Amino acid sequence: MSTTTDSSYKTPEIVQAYFDEIVKPYAPKVKIELKKNSNLMKTIGWIFKTLKFNPLFMERYFTTIGQTIYIPETAKTMDDNHLLQIVIHECLHMFDENRLSKPLYVFLYMSPQILALFALFAFFSNWFLLCLLFLLPIPSPGRFWLELRAYRVSVLYTKHMQGNKDDILNLTHGWIVEQLSKKFYYFCWPFKSHIIACLKDESFLAKPEYVKMKEFLTKHNIS
Repeated sequence: MSTTTDSSYKTPEIVQAYFDEIVKPYAPKVKIELKKNSNLMKTIGWIFKTLKFNPLFMERYFTTIGQTIYIPETAKTMDDNHLLQIVIHECLHMFDENRLSKPLYVFLYMSPQILALFALFAFFSNWFLLCLLFLLPIPSPGRFWLELRAYRVSVLYTKHMQGNKDDILNLTHGWIVEQLSKKFYYFCWPFKSHIIACLKDESFLAKPEYVKMKEFLTKHNIS
């Protein structure tokens, strides 16, 4: 039975199958919710639009917080296999949060910008401005590593759907580089050649979490 999160949206069966077979052991309360139904998402969307940081946050982007995947309205008309690819990406974030513990995951993902919070305790000292410097788009090894692991899903998916075609893989690599090196993740890793090198190292495919993804796609004849 599919999980219904809105009267006008029903989780596709293949996505529900992925939740049931792969995700629930580490995220038993996993669910999908439309962004338009979340006051938190609407608030974040307003901030991002006002600051021109990511004006299309509500219309285009999927966001995972805890065990909830918040999706835009456009997901309603998305091909099920494409939606599954994005869901697998988001669920890997849940896997890492469970594996690392939530406090460590949040610290790694938000560093070094999260260190600006120390300014609250140094308001009347010389450290105040120094702490605020952490708000700058300083490269984030933690956020890069966590997003790289999730974006490797796109490499796995491309190889599964298209085979080992260099031209198609190169397009996937280039798209991922654009995501991780620019404003979408607050310029977390502007070193494009290093991102490419990490993506071309496909030893990650032997890790259990990716093996399970591949087995699921094969079992359900996703092609």
